[in-house]
Parts: sequence; C-alpha cells; structure tokens
Amino acid sequence: MAAGLAALEWNCPLRQPRVAARLVTDWSTAHLGPGGDVLRLDLSPSGRYRLHLPLGAIAPEVVSGFVISEDHWFRWHPGINPVSLVRAGWQDLRAGRIVSGGSTIAMQVARMLNPGPRTFAQKLAEAWCALHLRAHYSSTRLLELYLNTVPMGGNLEGVGAAAYFYFGKPASLLSWGEAAQLVALPRSPERLRPDRHPDAALRARGRVLEALVLRERLTREERDLAGTAPVPAGRRANPLCMPHLVRRGAGLGVPGRILSYLIRPDLQAACERRLKASSVRLQRIGVREGALIVVDNRTMAVLAYVGSPDFAEPRTGQVNGCAIHRSPGSALKPFLYAAGVERGTITPHRMVLDVPHAWNGFAPVNFEPGFCGPVPAEQALVQSLNVPAVALDADLGDAGLHAVLERAGLRDAGRARLDAGLSAVLGAFPVTVEEMASLYAMLANGGRRRPLRFTAGDPASDGVPVLSPAACFVVSEMLATNARPDLPLAWEWSPHHGKIAFKTGTSFGFRDAWAVGYTPRYTVAVWFGNADARGAAGLKAREIAAPVLFDILNPLAREGDEWFAPPAGVARRTVCAVTGEPAGRWCRRRGEDWYVAGVSDMTPCGVHQQLRIRKADGVEVCSDCMDGPEEAYGERVVAIWPPDVEQFFRATGRRFDELPRHDPACRAPARRAGPTIASPGPAEYLVASALPADRQRIALHARTGSDTERLWWFVGDALVASAPPADTCWWTPRPGRWDVVVLDARGRSDRVRINIRPGRAESLAGPGPRQREK
Repeated sequence: MAAGLAALEWNCPLRQPRVAARLVTDWSTAHLGPGGDVLRLDLSPSGRYRLHLPLGAIAPEVVSGFVISEDHWFRWHPGINPVSLVRAGWQDLRAGRIVSGGSTIAMQVARMLNPGPRTFAQKLAEAWCALHLRAHYSSTRLLELYLNTVPMGGNLEGVGAAAYFYFGKPASLLSWGEAAQLVALPRSPERLRPDRHPDAALRARGRVLEALVLRERLTREERDLAGTAPVPAGRRANPLCMPHLVRRGAGLGVPGRILSYLIRPDLQAACERRLKASSVRLQRIGVREGALIVVDNRTMAVLAYVGSPDFAEPRTGQVNGCAIHRSPGSALKPFLYAAGVERGTITPHRMVLDVPHAWNGFAPVNFEPGFCGPVPAEQALVQSLNVPAVALDADLGDAGLHAVLERAGLRDAGRARLDAGLSAVLGAFPVTVEEMASLYAMLANGGRRRPLRFTAGDPASDGVPVLSPAACFVVSEMLATNARPDLPLAWEWSPHHGKIAFKTGTSFGFRDAWAVGYTPRYTVAVWFGNADARGAAGLKAREIAAPVLFDILNPLAREGDEWFAPPAGVARRTVCAVTGEPAGRWCRRRGEDWYVAGVSDMTPCGVHQQLRIRKADGVEVCSDCMDGPEEAYGERVVAIWPPDVEQFFRATGRRFDELPRHDPACRAPARRAGPTIASPGPAEYLVASALPADRQRIALHARTGSDTERLWWFVGDALVASAPPADTCWWTPRPGRWDVVVLDARGRSDRVRINIRPGRAESLAGPGPRQREK
C-alpha cells in the first residue's frame, strides 16, 4: 500500500510524456464526403479506431446518457465523488476484492490513459490523478476526452468511432435508442458488444433507458420508442471509397483530423466509370494505368480524383497515377506560348517556322513525319509542332518555359538536376496530374497559380502571379481552336457542346498520353500510361485521352455559357493573312488577330515587298542602279522569304516567288538576308587518327535565298570549297579551334566556331567525326 501511495505522483497521466503524447496524436483520421458520409476511418498510431470530436459534434442524447449513467454529479465534484468512493470502498472491504469502482468520469479517464490492475493502490492512484485532471481541464474538455476514449468493444474507442461502425452515422445524429446502446457498452465492452452478444446488449440498453426515466430525462413513452430501435446485427465494414484520395489525405499532416473532402459524388462516380471503361479497351494494347482530376477554377476545389482505373487490380491498381511524375509530351507548350505572348514575340496568327533546324546538335522533329514550313503560331501550338516550340524557347532565353515553371513553383531540386534545357518543351520536364491540373487552372484564373484544395479545411489562397491575364486570354483563344474529337468542325451548332480550350501530349516512346482542358469554371486533366513507364504503340493522346476529357468536360461546359472576356490591353488588329504580322503596304490578303497593346511586336509585314524590274532583261534594280527612264522599269509585288524557308519550299516542291537576280553592276550593299550555315553546328567534334580521313569529313552546307548563285567556304583563313548553294561541300578536319565562314557574291556571310579534338577510334560510330553538344 505504501509503495502504491508513493507512486501516485509519478502515475499521474499528465506527468508521463507517453500519455501526454497520446492525448495529442493517438487519434484516427476520418475521411468524409461532402454530405458527411464516411469514406474511410484510419487506425490510430496505437491500432485503435478513436475519433477526436468536439463536444458539439456529439448528440446531446449521448452526452446526457453518459453523465446520468456514469457520473451524475460530474459537473459539481472536483474529480472524485466522496460519497461514491466511501460506498464502493465499504463494498470492496466486505468482499475482500474490488467489486464496486465508484469511479467518476475523471477517474475513468485516468484509468484509460494509464491502465493498470484493479487493486486498491491503483484505485487510489486513479483518484489522485482524477484530481489532477480536473484541476488542469474544464469539465467540458474532460467530458469530451472521456467520450472520445471510452472503450466500445474490440479496437473501438470513443462514441465517434462506435457510431460509425455500429450505426453507420456520425455521433451527432444518434437517436435515444442508439445513444443508450453506446452508454451501456463501457460497463463491459466485450460482454455487451451488440454484434456478438445482442441479447445482453439489449438488456443493458433497457437498464440505461430505465435510469434515464428515473432521472426524468426521458418520459416512459420516449423510453418505449427508444426501446424499439434494432440492436446492431454486426459491426459495419470500414469503407474504402475514393481510395487514392483517402490515402493521399492520410499521408499528410498529423493523425486525428476530420477531413471533409470537396468531391462532387455524382461527378466522382462518372469519372470512375469513364476511366474504368477506357482501361478495359486499353489493356488490349498493354496500357493498365490512368488518372483523372476535375477542379473548380473559382475555388480550386478538387471535385473528382481518380488515381487508377481499378484500385483492386493486384499489380499496379494501388499506384496513385495523379501523384507520380511523368513526361508531359507537348502538354507544357501552352505555357511557353503564353511566355511568348507576354514578351510580344508571337500572336495567334503570327507566322512561325516549322523547318529543319538544329541547336548545338539538337535537331528536333515532329511527332508526325515531315515539316509544315511557315505556319501561324496558333496552328503550331494546337498541332504540337516541335521545331517552332524549341525555336521560341531558344529565342526567349531566360524568359522561356523554365522561367514560367520556376515562377509556378515547379522547379524543385530533383527536377532542376535533370537540366532538360530546350528539350523540356518536348516533354523532358516531368509533372504530375495534380500539377498539370493546377497549371491549366492557372490559365483559366488569369495567370495566378493557386494550390488545389482537397478538403474543406484547406485554406483558400490568392496564389502567386505567374503569367499576365492578357497572355492567358490569348493562349486560351488559341487552344480553343484545337480540333476536338467530338464534332471537330461543327461543335458550335450542337446544344450539347460548349467552348473548351484544351491540349494533348504524347510522350516519347508512347509512354504517356495526356489531355488537359478547361473552361472559365472547370479544369479537367487526364493521363494514361503504365506505372513502370512501358510504352505502347497505340497510346496516342488525341485518340486515347482526349475522348475521355470531352466526355467529362462537355456536361460541365454546359453548366455555364460564359467565356473569357478580353482583359485590358487585349484587342484585335488588321494583319497580313499570310504572315500574321501587322499588314504592310503590299499585303493584299488581310485578316484580324488578337494582340496586346504596348507589348506585341508592331513591325509591319516584311515578307511582301514591291520590286522594280528592268523590262529589258528582267533583273531587279534599286535606286542606286537605275540609269534609264521611268518607263523602262516595271513593278512587281513578291513574297521574300528567309533563306531557310526558301530552301524548304524548294526541297518540298512548294511554289514560291522566284526572285530575279539583282543587277550585278550595282555597287549598293545587299538588302536581303544572306546565307546561314546549316552544317556544321557550333559544337565539338572528335576525330581519330586510326580512321581514314575520308571517313571523317565534315559537311559544309548553308541555307540561301533564290538570289544567291554561288557560295565560298573558308576555314580559318583558307578557302576550302566553292559551289552552287544546292551542293554540299566537304572538309577534312584537323585538331584545333576553327572559324567556318560562308560568303556569297554580294559579300553576305555567316560564321560558326567549332572545336576539333582527337578521340579514340572505338568511341566513333559510323562515318564522320562524332559531334558532341556543348
């Protein structure tokens, strides 16, 4: 006895870190739907189901029933009830063992926090600790703690968990009959479990109801009605709805939260059905995974979240496809084009060039074979042309795609180490479906990237500015012209289709298929692929992901017919229908295009020009070489394209204006663009002394306009070749740093610097020196 009394101070739960920590962290997380439906209850760290509910979230019937049944004088005594203790002590002494506890609610809390054998010393320790608990906590907080930790049979503790597992409802909605069933349980949690001993549970509930009548808390009529409530036939199974979303929530923060998700149940169910239906067909081509997110752009609430087509699929069904990093293919290109609009470089109809080009040995090609030549930026974007995108990113430099992603918060340490460079715009910068949905919602929200909100407790945020509203509007207009998989040419005439801006992306090797679309109100992101990154030949975004996107987004687009209004500074202007540049004096075909006042390039079209032609011999003249009467000359409007475009037209057999040669006697400086070197590029080359020199020659080739008749090639100070522009010349390299210069008859030139250094023969593959990108 003396030893037990000496241990009283140490045994107080408040003095033990383990017990104190349990009060803070040993709780289950409850995952709830918008209507309070249980999606999942997680075990607490100690392996129990126990919910941390405020007293206001527990039905008054439950609170009254426990106080009346367990500790009628709870709100008036200091933690122990002397009368009850004396009575229980007398009964225990007469029996020679503990037969009556006399425990108050505070004493029961002390026992639950620090259980021990039922001895007189333990009972005294519990009484001492009850005084401490009552001194540290208000009666409301102590009652709340008791109701949340009271044993309810098995691994259930607290009325919150018991309400869900026995009755399938929150503790706030329990009736008198259900409340009395729970009040009866703590007296003998295992012997009175309704799922195992229904008759004993029914009798115990009747005793509680009778006590409530004696205390005048219930009338006899109310007691009789409560007594008709059925006894739970079994413990309900723990549901697992929206499993990927629930697991995501369980992995964030500390246990013990009540997570009320913002999901729209009807929309979630439709997305799950659509994704699963697609996966059945896709499994035939070797694609098993898919993911889908729907976001409300106004609130950033996640309205649907599907991490895989079938969570029960044993191989990869539990992989959350919404949270894994995958190659986006071309799906990040809209953000590059928005940066171009923001810098005034492009407008929707402004011409960009899809012709062969290399950047330090990096020579991108398109998803579909071939090149398109000059195309409007809008067409280059929606058709995912690669060369114009890489060229735009190179021109923007530090203001390109990487800058946009960094402002958006996506340039973390892991992805920064990839050093994707210009290839990022082609898919070398991995993102998640969550990130992709947030990025496209940013376009709908005028360029502010705001975090996704999954639960009602997630705070709303104004986000960070990443792009200008003007750039987002112009890109949205561009994306809205993308050919849809449903009624691509006539969707405007259907009452079932709304205006949608969207983009697809297919990664290299057919490993990932993306489709992301948005309206002013909603954003939907869809991904298909394999968790192990295996490719599948038939995995094409426009054929696989886009139909799913429109099946989900079309009904949402009909919820509101509004579209984005042009922000301040965005207007229409007259442009050349061929180049998309502000119409010049000689542009005959004209159209309209969006532009940003004070930002977009206002330089008039330079392609269409008027030439003076000498009638006698058909050569072009200028003011410096005209030496005859005015009537000896005529005028002609022509399209003067850059040399690489002319060369593309010539190679593909497309018609273009063949320019007359300028008067060879003219001594004025040339006005048109000169040759540009296509090969070699400004790179490092390896040559091996063990290989024949004729197998390591470097090609010399330049792009020229039609007014160029011959080229001269110099390496260092030496002339190494001379030939017509259509011919490729060759040079046998020697180690060192060399300036390669090409010159035409009018003195126009271009120059690149290359580095030649020795290399081992076994490191060279195929003819020609090995090129290393700088």
